[in-house]
Amino acid sequence: MLDDTGPDADRLRELSRALERLGDHAQAARAQCSLLSLQDTARGRAVEAYVLARLERLTGDLAAAGRALELARAAVGADATAWHRRGVGGLITEQHLELTRAAVEAGDANRAKATMAHAGVLLGRIAKPSVKALGPLSARAKWAVAGLRRSDD
Repeated sequence: MLDDTGPDADRLRELSRALERLGDHAQAARAQCSLLSLQDTARGRAVEAYVLARLERLTGDLAAAGRALELARAAVGADATAWHRRGVGGLITEQHLELTRAAVEAGDANRAKATMAHAGVLLGRIAKPSVKALGPLSARAKWAVAGLRRSDD
């Protein structure tokens, strides 16, 4: 396996970020997938899966974004509260909230509700300053899901 911090990983990371800046989110996601496969630490997998989730959401592939967030949650681990209290937990939570809103906008009620449920769990685990910073986004996501529930009635 290649080193997740070596020159190959650095080149892929640079390529992914450059493609994202250019607005080619699909190609950036492909590079990011390769970069994610090089990661051999939990932190590396969590960070790169978070980035992949963002890119997949931006391409409109909400299912792929959801799978990337599953990878990020798996890397962080359910019982590893120290990870949730670091910045990585806040970033992963933010992507859950963004994916929730995107799923609502796309009319994917099941994905929106499931993703919001995961976001709720993460909001209970991340550091209080991160919860506060995500407050407005969290409120928008909750209201969006609540709107779905009203339309289900």
